[in-house]
Amino acid sequence: KAGDMVQAEARLQELEAEGIDLDAAPYNVLMLAHSKEGRLEDAEALWARARARGIPQDAISFTTMMRVQLFAGQLARAEELLEEMCDAGLTPAANAFNLLLKEYAKEGDVAKATACWERMVALEVAPTAPTYNRMIQTLAKGGHTELAEEWLLRFREDGQGLNPHTVCTLMDAYARDGNVARCHELAELTQESQAKTGHDAKTKLVVANTLIKAHAAAGDLEGADAVLASLEGGGTPGVQPDHHSFNT
Repeated sequence: KAGDMVQAEARLQELEAEGIDLDAAPYNVLMLAHSKEGRLEDAEALWARARARGIPQDAISFTTMMRVQLFAGQLARAEELLEEMCDAGLTPAANAFNLLLKEYAKEGDVAKATACWERMVALEVAPTAPTYNRMIQTLAKGGHTELAEEWLLRFREDGQGLNPHTVCTLMDAYARDGNVARCHELAELTQESQAKTGHDAKTKLVVANTLIKAHAAAGDLEGADAVLASLEGGGTPGVQPDHHSFNT
């Protein structure tokens, strides 16, 4: 926690030299710390060291190594690690799938996201709120708004906590098409979600800018000006327009 990797590594080596019966936990912690500092080779060396010492690697170990690879931008290797985890007879937690889904969402890769979801179902891994959020984000970014809406409904019916940023992603897909009405409906949904999770000025600004974008795409300049005026006039407490507000 203090960030003293040299001391932490030295202590691990002492424990190894003393023949202490270690589990995977200290290796996992150090691997993740190395990855956050961009030291992929050091993280991989720890992974290999733990395996060479015959330390059983559990699902957390594999998931940690997936994080390590993703920090380094190695998506393909992270995908391989998920397969290796399954081949080892381990059942990945939802978090392992969510790591991959986050990457697929960035690119709107619907095919890979769908395959990832189906794998979760086959392994009977219960989805979490991030699982639904990433699926909706992927579908919205890929232009599949109808499917994204279906997932949004499933999400709400499952009682999971809705992420306002996910709704904003769906809003943006509609904004590009100038669907003002649906954007305003989704904006209200983000307000409901924020009322439960706390107010986020940044999210409110994104919502307002997306509404401006929707009105502009629909050729409704008066509507766009009204949203901008609301921001400038303090209609959204704690939020001021930024360069995106004016450029849109």
